[in-house]
Amino acid sequence: MLLTMTACAAAGAPSAARAGEPTMPLTAVQPGMACVGKTVLQGTQISDFNLQIVDIVGAGGDARILARASGPGVDTTGVAQGFSGSPVYCPTGDGGTGIAGAVSAGTGDYGNLLILIAPIETMLAEPTTAAPTGNPLKVVTMTGVTGPVAAAVQKAALRNGRQLVVAPGVSRSLTLDPQASLVPGSSVAVGYSTGAIAASAVGTVTYVDGNRIWAFGHPLDGAGRRQLLLQNAYVHAVVGNPLTLEGATPFKLASPTGVIGTLTDDRLAGVSGVTGTLPRTFPLTVSVRNTETGKLTIEKTELTDEIAVGSPVSALDEIAPVAVAQAAVNALHGAPTQMVARMCVRIRLVGRTKTIKFCNRYIGGGPESPGGGMPFGIASAVGRLSAYERTPLHVADVDVQIRAAQKPATADIRKVTVTPRRARPGSRVLVRVEAVVAGTGDRIVRQRKVRVPGGYDAGDVLDVEVLGSAGGSGELAALEELLSSIFGSLGEDDEELDLPRTVDQVAENIEGLASDDRAKIYIEDSRTRLPLLNVDDLRLTGSGETELTIRR
Repeated sequence: MLLTMTACAAAGAPSAARAGEPTMPLTAVQPGMACVGKTVLQGTQISDFNLQIVDIVGAGGDARILARASGPGVDTTGVAQGFSGSPVYCPTGDGGTGIAGAVSAGTGDYGNLLILIAPIETMLAEPTTAAPTGNPLKVVTMTGVTGPVAAAVQKAALRNGRQLVVAPGVSRSLTLDPQASLVPGSSVAVGYSTGAIAASAVGTVTYVDGNRIWAFGHPLDGAGRRQLLLQNAYVHAVVGNPLTLEGATPFKLASPTGVIGTLTDDRLAGVSGVTGTLPRTFPLTVSVRNTETGKLTIEKTELTDEIAVGSPVSALDEIAPVAVAQAAVNALHGAPTQMVARMCVRIRLVGRTKTIKFCNRYIGGGPESPGGGMPFGIASAVGRLSAYERTPLHVADVDVQIRAAQKPATADIRKVTVTPRRARPGSRVLVRVEAVVAGTGDRIVRQRKVRVPGGYDAGDVLDVEVLGSAGGSGELAALEELLSSIFGSLGEDDEELDLPRTVDQVAENIEGLASDDRAKIYIEDSRTRLPLLNVDDLRLTGSGETELTIRR
């Protein structure tokens, strides 16, 4: 199995039905048999490799076939991740062949040629109606991400003991028939999402009977019933590691090419699904306006929703922060340390007419923090959806709108003046703030007319203070840290939240993420705000003060 994130387009089309091929019971498999495995080594063409049966190990449902692979398709790379599910054809007594099982796992041998095979009878005997365990999504590889976002995801996966591979996606010039039949040996992908960011596990089809397919020869998560995308896949190459270096397992570099069905079951001996029927998905749309160039970038991802089969979370939890970070990087052509952005998140739930929304400003970024604090903002919002356990919350859609620019993000307050300096209670005065833009020395002015509070006598002197923001939403932290916490311990921090008892409380928790980081004007005990000129402007820091005298 190889989990992959990639940019690809969804295509809903059924595969043609195929009758099941002959199978071979485990009792007929003998040491010394010369068998043949089938898998895709490049593109979509199925290739053969040789397998010599070494032994039968284990017993009962844990029995496996031990075999040694050879041939030009595996001699250089060994049997790699993505070979999982490759059907193994062994000779029968009548001169034909039968599928004895599926490539399931490696043994860690030098060269990656000694493998374990899951018996076909074990795979086909797996139930298809048992209750799910509710395991959360476990993303271990991605494609469709680039630069600092890809680096952050890879580091986060490594910290959680996972191998993450960034695949390039299928060339736009490549035309693949989404209706192509899946046959034993075909590459197949099981997807959590598709579109701008696509997450999928790539393996090989073992057996086909009508519109049902079996694959992988091992579990995805072992979560029982599932509702994930079933996809065709294109293999770019097999990346080898003949020395079996730690953390560098051979793998197929592959990308999904279209949605053709639904993965319905994730069992101990393999996965299975049906073609022609698609799972429920919902859109995550991230729009970024580069306010310097005026260019609008819109990236849309379709995400699976497994709440109906008992999963406590959807793919949204892990993919939304990555999608936001990548969209910001794409729009700004990098991860600049000088960045100012405003992100508004809108979430619609099925059956709830009122949209859940919040907006915040985020400043700063960098290669370690692509998108600045915005990935943390969206992660906090969708995490609050997952924290609600009373009834399933089906997401209708998530819309993220960002305005961003590469520019200095803060200015330090240097001087505050009031005009006129003597005023009557109830009259209006102009509070003027001068500040210096960080890193440039440029001076800017922000001002606002405010009303002089009543209740004071002539000759009273009032303190006028402008207090800037010491921080605010989206303070910088490494994207790797965020993804590590999501990938490795999703749900473990729920006790730290005030867990909601109603859907309205969920909405309040999310909308409570909004914060006002504008500088504020204080006149004695009265408070008003000094708004910035527009949402893309600078955040004022520090403070300044002056005096206002009450006159008759």
